[in-house]
Amino acid sequence: MHDYDTAQLYDFEDQGICVEFEVYYMLEAGDFLTQEELAPRFSLRIDDYLINDPSYIMLRDTGGDDGPPNPETGEPLFQVPPGSPYFICFARELRPGLHTATFSAQKTSGVMLSYTWPFFLIDIAPTPTPSPMPFEPLPRFIETTYPSPGAVVNLDEYTEDGLGYYFGLSAPGICVSFLPYPFILEPGDVLTSEDVIERLSLEVDGSTYGTVDSYQVELVMFEGVPRVPIDPETGEPEASVPEGRYIVCFENDLEPGMHSATFSAQKTSGEKIEYTWPFFIITE
Repeated sequence: MHDYDTAQLYDFEDQGICVEFEVYYMLEAGDFLTQEELAPRFSLRIDDYLINDPSYIMLRDTGGDDGPPNPETGEPLFQVPPGSPYFICFARELRPGLHTATFSAQKTSGVMLSYTWPFFLIDIAPTPTPSPMPFEPLPRFIETTYPSPGAVVNLDEYTEDGLGYYFGLSAPGICVSFLPYPFILEPGDVLTSEDVIERLSLEVDGSTYGTVDSYQVELVMFEGVPRVPIDPETGEPEASVPEGRYIVCFENDLEPGMHSATFSAQKTSGEKIEYTWPFFIITE
């Protein structure tokens, strides 16, 4: 209850429930909608109480994306508005106990996209933890990080049960789930998985780690990711890179305290895309 009463997520200061939502999946042919037009389509049912109006929507600093092309005209079937994924919050005071939340997003056709999850609120004395740290939301080229942005991780968890152990890392470390395609892709690129890995680095507290110690590549397709442009003269893609999710880990045996990590991926041109996030390691 202490966390629920006092936690502040971005500029949302009320008690409430928040969802990060990728707008792409609710769009249909003919949708060229603004954020103002999308907002009334989001709702949350908490237990038996329905909230039709979000209290807060934070937009990311992202541009809009064209949807897949119309095979007849070549024009986009729809357009993803700027700011996606949205961070959507619904204010609601709750008491201790088991609660069930259902977030819904309504498509133009009337089809509802919904997800339901349960959670407990318990009324116990709060455990002292470091003050919350501000951080930027994850960019579109990163799915997750370990430790996650703003996380408070116990030292034993970091050294013995870190995510890297699941991906072949035999020591404590920091992992990132990264989508290289199309974010580091430039015209003329023909990249292998090894090429991608060599372009990745991590800086922690001012020290640079230029070697990926373990990684996995899951060659899966993601809806909502723009396609490689086609050369109008040859009909071939202008560039290629293995598509999918890269889970990369860097060995890093850290001491308790606050840390700052910056993950970087370099394009062929030398330009880098980066994300920086803080996290705490504590001892109990």
